[in-house]
Amino acid sequence: FAVPEVLSRVATNKAAVNRLLYLNNASKNPNIAPEVLMSLSAKVFEALNPEVLEEVQDFFSTQRAE
Repeated sequence: FAVPEVLSRVATNKAAVNRLLYLNNASKNPNIAPEVLMSLSAKVFEALNPEVLEEVQDFFSTQRAE
């Protein structure tokens, strides 16, 4: 399963960790719109550099092919 691979990439990126923490805090608000949570989730991955994003995409591509 790919969760450890992705989380290891996020955990080693300070900006991504900060965005993930912000997402965690925002998700505790019962009045927050689901669209806002999705946007915040996307921002976690936007914080990763292009090379890391490509590695994560390649990982998922190879997992899907197996």
